[in-house]
Amino acid sequence: MLEHDGHLITDTRRIDNIGTTLKRIIAQDELSALPTARRLTRRQKHFNNTTTRLNFFSEPNSAITVMELITSDRPGLLSLIGKVFVDCNVKVHNAKIGTFGEYVEDIFYISDKDDQAISDVNQIEALRESFFKALDNN
Repeated sequence: MLEHDGHLITDTRRIDNIGTTLKRIIAQDELSALPTARRLTRRQKHFNNTTTRLNFFSEPNSAITVMELITSDRPGLLSLIGKVFVDCNVKVHNAKIGTFGEYVEDIFYISDKDDQAISDVNQIEALRESFFKALDNN
């Protein structure tokens, strides 16, 4: 585990506190995006103009759908993304997270709650709409 500045956490009390907090959050019936204490940096405010793009790909005979998200980086972004997945009953099997200066290119390997590829056009559009709503409001 790392501190905000990237240094390794070595204090065992701090590690225990983090573990206790994570267990409490995971045990909750309803999840919400965690608030962030960090604000956008001056540079992020200046360059925060990446147009959000969301693409879905699926391969025949695969139980996984690939979702590519390109958007502006901001504090709490992964928390927002996680909340959308939970709200839409989507399972994340794997992810590749890439941050490049002021924008991110994230790839998520996802399925529905029954471990099936998300192939229904209406479900994909609902997921897309939920992402744009969450990202545009934050």
